[in-house]
Amino acid sequence: MFFFISEFYVILALNNFSSQNQIIMEEKNENMAEAPTADASEQKPQQEGRPTFLTVLCILTFIGSGLSALFLLIGLVAAGAISGVLSSIPGLGDMGGFGTGYFVVVLVLALASLYGAIMMWKLKKMGFYLYSGANAIALFVPMVIAAGKFSIFGLVITALFIFLYGLNLKHLK
Repeated sequence: MFFFISEFYVILALNNFSSQNQIIMEEKNENMAEAPTADASEQKPQQEGRPTFLTVLCILTFIGSGLSALFLLIGLVAAGAISGVLSSIPGLGDMGGFGTGYFVVVLVLALASLYGAIMMWKLKKMGFYLYSGANAIALFVPMVIAAGKFSIFGLVITALFIFLYGLNLKHLK
């Protein structure tokens, strides 16, 4: 018996709750009908900003290419000292196949990659092509200068970033 009485009170409470909600919904509908609607010309156009995904990719590239350029510049400046230390290690007298020319070429490519990311940050499509070209060339520089050295990890990361940037080409002008 208690179960049926409590069930009766629950039904009454729900009925009362739903009638109150119905009154509130009717008031909202009346207010919505009275509210003036804005023309399409009066509405603010959505600003086309840089997508979050592109922003994240650019920031990662700023960090990666910026640090690469910094370390390559330091390596270029300290190449004489590094060469002296490496010459004392058998087989590394020629800096392991990487000379000053390697540092210069890779530094220029890292700076080109960084500049490409800056252009993409500004939503310029040319930045994608600069970034892609610089990184594709940077993959093969060790093969040419250091006689066949190649990084599969570098290939995967470079291809991934170029693909991810490619997904954002529709946002670039």
